[in-house]
Amino acid sequence: TIYATNGSINTSDISLKENINPIVSKAETPILLPDEAKAVLSAEDYYEFVKTLPMYTYDYKSKDDEENRALHNVGFIAQDVAETPVGNEFIFKGEDGVYQYNMQGYVGVLAVALQNAIKEIEALKEEIKANTPTDTEEKK
Repeated sequence: TIYATNGSINTSDISLKENINPIVSKAETPILLPDEAKAVLSAEDYYEFVKTLPMYTYDYKSKDDEENRALHNVGFIAQDVAETPVGNEFIFKGEDGVYQYNMQGYVGVLAVALQNAIKEIEALKEEIKANTPTDTEEKK
């Protein structure tokens, strides 16, 4: 169910979900037996997907050009990513054969990629801090 006034509200309550699995780094990904194996995507997989996702500017086609000039967008083309492991999680073909995507799924992909980037930034900050001499060390 989607509720909309000035935007949309999606449900996210745990009582509505099943098969819940955390997204972890490659180092934390469990090794699965061949009969258990299904595409297990890591945080790094989502990060790489977002990092290399081709982006475009575009206008939606319309019979009424003036009305839809406001529909100028920045985004991706579904066909570019539909068959990738990450794209398969939020892109699908509608009954009319037109590619569509689940915005909530896409936002989740972006959130995982951002979390991974933040962890990398924090690790680099710690490395710089550890390798930067303090004022007392510089005076020696």
